[in-house]
Amino acid sequence: MDKTLSFILQTGFDDLPQVVIDQTQACLMELVAVAAAASPLPEVTQINRYVQRRHPPLADSHPSRLLFSGGRSSAGGAALANATALGIINGHSWHAGTDGHVGGAVLAVLLAVTEGLPANRRPDGRTFLTLLCIGYEIGIRLGMASKALDGGRHSSGSWNAMTCAALAARLLAFSRQDCRKALGIAEQIAPMSGMPLGNQGAAGRMNTSGWSAFTGIESAFLVLETRLEAHSPLLFDPSGGLWDDLGTNWRIMEQCFQSYPLHRWLHGPVEAALEIRSMPGFDAARIAAIETHIFEAAATGRDTPPETAPEAQANLSWAVATALLKGRFEPEDLRPQALQDKPTRHLAGLVNTIAEPDYSALYPKQLWCRLSVTFDNGLAITSNPCKPLGDPEDPVSAMSQEARYTRYTSPVLGPTHSRALRAELPMLSQPNHKLDRFLALLLRGL
Repeated sequence: MDKTLSFILQTGFDDLPQVVIDQTQACLMELVAVAAAASPLPEVTQINRYVQRRHPPLADSHPSRLLFSGGRSSAGGAALANATALGIINGHSWHAGTDGHVGGAVLAVLLAVTEGLPANRRPDGRTFLTLLCIGYEIGIRLGMASKALDGGRHSSGSWNAMTCAALAARLLAFSRQDCRKALGIAEQIAPMSGMPLGNQGAAGRMNTSGWSAFTGIESAFLVLETRLEAHSPLLFDPSGGLWDDLGTNWRIMEQCFQSYPLHRWLHGPVEAALEIRSMPGFDAARIAAIETHIFEAAATGRDTPPETAPEAQANLSWAVATALLKGRFEPEDLRPQALQDKPTRHLAGLVNTIAEPDYSALYPKQLWCRLSVTFDNGLAITSNPCKPLGDPEDPVSAMSQEARYTRYTSPVLGPTHSRALRAELPMLSQPNHKLDRFLALLLRGL
């Protein structure tokens, strides 16, 4: 574990290859966009109100601010609220080996601890990017180790608590011994939430991200203020070989960038629906039946109409119906008024999901599906087999990522704020760049 601790506590900006720096900046741009798109949702307002009441700033430390809110809380409260907000919309990059997300919890803890530090101890832009990259490298491996340990599926929060503890330890200048303690405490008290199969089970995935960020940051504070001991973290067991290539095999390059604010399993069905929508004879008003052929894990159970954004982002029927009816799936399709749209709810009720053995055999490495739509005149249209866009071997273009950033941020922040924040992101990699302007744009109220 010594090599892993050295990577956490000593890796610097100059240790990162340029391609890794570029990927880290792309991940950060995506996270900023998702945070902005989520900020109008009632679930975000509720968690912000909760932490301001129950986790106010401590008298002897600097307050930490909430994303696009201006609200203030303790560092732990800000980590909880901001990671939850980043998970309300399932829109930031995903890793196939973990079947989960790292970035939301990582960014939330970096912001919370940074804000809580005295100004002369805060990281500069390059260090901030380095820590974000370290978070991805540690978090991805922890997620893979968690899956390998018992063969089950756990929510991202189950293993991200340790990721967040590692980053807090680095920002708080822990020794190796204290970093090991923080990781052990985080593993013992992490929100170990199992993930049932089926789309409704996936709706709870990101709900644990906030608590993983809170757990990780508070594990580090426990080490600062107590003599609590903890076992050596099980997920850092070197016997599996996952930790041997830290610093040489950059797993952040394996991230799958998201095209839609949906659980990754549902991106293929949306692509299939958009393909069908472009075919001759398509008429949404005349749809009589919809069949989604997909791998068994996604076909388990039947969707009910979603009432909240977390439910909608994991609802296969809602994703297909929205794409067929509107020719898109955007953050506004997760908002309360959109979830009550009668035509979309009607169309979602026509979706029948069928487990396809051929696709099930390829899961989880490949997420294939196809869609068939039958109209009231007897015409039937079937899509080609489809899978999500944005896999590492078939990445989305930089132009697509830029366009998505603008679509997600401009309607919420306004064009001027959106452009100013976007212009600040590449500046973080410049020597001695201070974080003040970036933090102000990201954390001030709208």
